[in-house]
Amino acid sequence: MNNDFENEKTTQIDDEFSTVFSDPAAHKQVKAKKSNKALVTVALCLVVAIIIGSGYWIVKNYAVDDGDKSTGDNTIELVDYDAGDMKTVTVTNKNGTFTFYSESTQVVDEESGEEITQIDWYVKGYDKTFTSSGIIEQKVEQIVDFDAVRDITTKTDKDCGLENPVLTAKVETLKGEKFTVLVGDQSPDNMGVYVKVSGKEKIYIVSDSLAEALNFTDIDLASTEAQGGITLSDKYDKYFSDGKLIDFDSITLSGKYFDEKLVFELNDDSLLGDYIPYLVTSPTKRSAENVDGVFSVFADGFPVSGAYAYDVKNKTLAKFGLDNPDYQLSVKFKDYTYTYKFKKQEDGYFAVVGSDSKVVKKISADEATFLYYRTEDFYSKTVFMVSIDDISNLTLKTETKTYSFDIEKNPSGSEELNKYIVECDGKVYNSSYFQSFYQYLCMLEVMDFDTEKVKGEPELTITYNYNDSKREPTVIKFYKVNATKYQCFVDGIDMGKIGSSNFKKISKNLESLLQGKQVIVN
Repeated sequence: MNNDFENEKTTQIDDEFSTVFSDPAAHKQVKAKKSNKALVTVALCLVVAIIIGSGYWIVKNYAVDDGDKSTGDNTIELVDYDAGDMKTVTVTNKNGTFTFYSESTQVVDEESGEEITQIDWYVKGYDKTFTSSGIIEQKVEQIVDFDAVRDITTKTDKDCGLENPVLTAKVETLKGEKFTVLVGDQSPDNMGVYVKVSGKEKIYIVSDSLAEALNFTDIDLASTEAQGGITLSDKYDKYFSDGKLIDFDSITLSGKYFDEKLVFELNDDSLLGDYIPYLVTSPTKRSAENVDGVFSVFADGFPVSGAYAYDVKNKTLAKFGLDNPDYQLSVKFKDYTYTYKFKKQEDGYFAVVGSDSKVVKKISADEATFLYYRTEDFYSKTVFMVSIDDISNLTLKTETKTYSFDIEKNPSGSEELNKYIVECDGKVYNSSYFQSFYQYLCMLEVMDFDTEKVKGEPELTITYNYNDSKREPTVIKFYKVNATKYQCFVDGIDMGKIGSSNFKKISKNLESLLQGKQVIVN
């Protein structure tokens, strides 16, 4: 019960010290208040009745504004079949005439192991591999199973655009039943489109989804099955494992997005290949990164969103700019080369064709992120990285002094941070501190890949000598080019520049190590 109302009643009676023996006038006051409430209730009922009546008048008159008269506003079941009941569905729209047909085959269900009937849908006159059975089946379902919003009793075929329909579907069931669906104009109230079904006298209004199902192009029916990886004969067994490409001789990347061709190779160095699996060999030799995404295009394939064209004639390729691609990828092994070409389209997707393609396919860059990469995205920023386990000596030479650290496994080093004996000029250094110093060297990255001519002697030279004495040492040199940058070379190859703050931290960390202090990596 409303407390405010309770308080209001109490106040009215208490003001006159009323009791059950009060003057009747006091009780009349309360009674009169109840009567006023009843009057308000009656008034509200009248208002509601007026609104309902007005709404009925609005709905009734709205329904006949365009001359239509409906037998009711309930959903009318107009056509009720399943795609599996159909033999053929022939659609005619502004883009042409398309006949859908189904074929059934017996297959073994993967889950149950039982034999089942599989129904696949195709388009007459089109290669079966070009189109999507699922997309076609979905359209067939929409065409042979739909309801009407209402029926029309006062308009003619001509009034509804059904004498010359914009869309037509001719249907034949497996039982030999035939009927035609005609789609005319949009209804004035935008409730749907006018539809007529053969064998039914009335005209109906059906949701726009039916018109949308019928109004397609052949490209809308294109297969969205993923592009598979390369599979070849036994001739190339060395490059495959379980049918999947695992090796290659080279990958070449070119196109409008690149000023020069990039050539990648696998790093066949038995030691360094574990840390740097790919190398750029042209236009300059250096460590590479992000090559996995490119290689996977050939090894694993990629998802597609549909197609742009059902042929790869020169005229078609030129139409989609594939005669001058943005991205061109080629993989080579032995005497075999396979190439993909990619070109960005106005809709934001990429058109793509491969060496043996019969269709111009459609791919989203989000499904192939390498399409966002440019030359420098494939250059590794890491100056040099190799495990300390493979190093016997690390030598640092400044302009004034040389520090040569011999590294050997500690036979009694049970803990990770005490697993080496590090000695320089007859002094043994803290193994943990040295490992931190070494870790910082592995973390060094270039800030840009610009190159400049350098003169004079380097300010710092770092030499990595390997446990395998037959391996040539790796030599890294740092030259000061200005107050904020140092240019570094690895075995004579210009890697780019590091910031002066990072360079100075090498010296600072070395000083801490020599003084027996903790080396701060970050």
